[in-house]
Amino acid sequence: MKLQVVDIKGKKTGVITVDDTVWGVKAKPALVSQVIRVYRSNLRHGSAWSKNRSDVNRTGRKMWKQKGTGRARHGDRTAPQFVGGAKAHGPTGQENYKLRINQKMRRGALRSVLSDVARGGRVIVIDSLPEVKKTRELVKVLAPLRSNLRGAKVRPCAAALLVVDKPNENLVLAGRNLNGFTLVRPEELNALMVLENERLVITKAAVKLIGIEGRRKKEL
Repeated sequence: MKLQVVDIKGKKTGVITVDDTVWGVKAKPALVSQVIRVYRSNLRHGSAWSKNRSDVNRTGRKMWKQKGTGRARHGDRTAPQFVGGAKAHGPTGQENYKLRINQKMRRGALRSVLSDVARGGRVIVIDSLPEVKKTRELVKVLAPLRSNLRGAKVRPCAAALLVVDKPNENLVLAGRNLNGFTLVRPEELNALMVLENERLVITKAAVKLIGIEGRRKKEL
């Protein structure tokens, strides 16, 4: 598979041949859905908490006598069925939402998502990024790339994922508070990141590093 390469001003400079096992695989929506569920579950803090009957500050007096009223039997007003009462089976703040997934599934989902965005024309491969020291400099550098993606489904102000092979400290600081761009390294890339952003801007050197981890393991 081949991807178009542009310079920092958005002008075409050539093409790059990419690995079909990473950028040209068949879509696997079931696998992607399962992996995304694991990623999102692991992002949960599990800090939600609700009051039980002992935490509610209300009287412990019985509502009315047990028998002879013709009404249902009740205890105090802290019961969950009363307004202002406790929460029945609510979160305790100690829930563990951590899930695990093997490397084969994680890599397979990433390759499926990368292949999908490549087929949809939502990938920009750039030669390299110039040295920047300020956020406003990075904004000027990335401005020509915002309107360089083909495809009518991509919104003009959509968020983009910027993948750089070796981001220096100045680039990290400049892109830390940049609205609309998320800066990551190839080894940090996952399927959830790609799906959360409508555009994928990646340097030419970073393209060659994606998927290299799995290939090295096969060679060993």
